[in-house]
Amino acid sequence: MVEAILGDLRIDLNVCAAFGGHPALCVYPSHEAMRRARQEGFATTMLPAISTADCLFADLGVDPGRDGCRMFDVTEFLARRPSLDPQTGLILFQVGTLRRRGALRSLKEMLCEKYPATHPVVIYEAALVTTWQPFIRRVALSSLQPSALTWVSTLYLPPTKRPPVDREMAERLGLIRSTRSDTDLRQ
Repeated sequence: MVEAILGDLRIDLNVCAAFGGHPALCVYPSHEAMRRARQEGFATTMLPAISTADCLFADLGVDPGRDGCRMFDVTEFLARRPSLDPQTGLILFQVGTLRRRGALRSLKEMLCEKYPATHPVVIYEAALVTTWQPFIRRVALSSLQPSALTWVSTLYLPPTKRPPVDREMAERLGLIRSTRSDTDLRQ
């Protein structure tokens, strides 16, 4: 894909490459084509689009501004083993690729280091057409099976619990009065 894009640029054609979802989210060819094109002196622009994450937030009613959210390509996640905070949402893209490699067991083992085996996870697939419905299936982490995944499956792990309110900071910000409880934050 990268060579096809650059080949047309090199023969002085105007090129527009369109990718499904957001071109900056888990799309290696978009980043690599732009990097190489810039290196060769071509002007490039990436325009935003609606991603799987945007659809997931809307379809599941997730507000990443409230509890936070970390997002990873599942292969990068497994290979790099980033630190996890189970009090923050976690999105793993392209989890369906683990079906063929048999790595789903490794993913579950890694996640169970921070999440209880009974923690609910969501297998999510955004609707590809506006008149279709998204695929949303909730299962316990320990029950996650390769047969439940497709090549476009995304996995969402909601936070295990909300972190406690830092009372001193909340008071300084005017979010609570010293007589109110932690749950009485003004929204």
